[in-house]
Amino acid sequence: MVACAPSGGGDESGTSLFGNNNEDGDNRDIKVQLRRINGRYEKAETAINKIHLNVIGEMKEVKETQKKEEKAMKDEEKKKQKELEDRVKVDLEAGMSTQNMRRNYRPIAFLVRFHGDMMLSSMELLRKQVSIIVNCGRAGIDRAIVVVTSPGGAVSPYGLAASQLVRIRKSGIELIVCVDTVAASGGYMMASVGDKILGAPFAIIGSIGVVTQGKQKVIVHNGHNPPFDLGIWF
Repeated sequence: MVACAPSGGGDESGTSLFGNNNEDGDNRDIKVQLRRINGRYEKAETAINKIHLNVIGEMKEVKETQKKEEKAMKDEEKKKQKELEDRVKVDLEAGMSTQNMRRNYRPIAFLVRFHGDMMLSSMELLRKQVSIIVNCGRAGIDRAIVVVTSPGGAVSPYGLAASQLVRIRKSGIELIVCVDTVAASGGYMMASVGDKILGAPFAIIGSIGVVTQGKQKVIVHNGHNPPFDLGIWF
């Protein structure tokens, strides 16, 4: 998984993009940093195994069983490696590049944490994060996970933010929106454009108020006029 975050956070080494080097000398440009975050959990598992007290390790039966398990694991790894090598040979013969093979065998999940305020001051950062995903992600292979936290705010900025997330879907990359605490009003509108919405058990997801900028009749694709008006909820 790759975290797409503003520069300066996290404990994993990363690559910074969009630095403050505008020709016009504008130092307000936002720097985005990409980090591989799988490592934090792999390190934790290694540390736990290292300090874990093995109270049954000296038993003869346990040692014999452990050897059998290790042998079975090695045999399984050899089998998978052989299957991978056969697949690589087929792809090479078909003319696939090594870069595409790497991405096909190991898809990327882009993780974006969005924190919105009333006037959406983080809009420029979101736009650049989405641009990275759209331009670097592979349709049908990679996916984007956006964690939305927002109580809502002004209609126009949040409409623009929702349209940015639509760019991800239109590029063919699956969009998964997660809500840990709250995605209300405009935040809910952003979440609603995702292919999937995953919410924490007690998260607030939905509209807590209504702002209508004129009601409009909805004409569905089959040409029928539905028996209701649609208000625009934020």
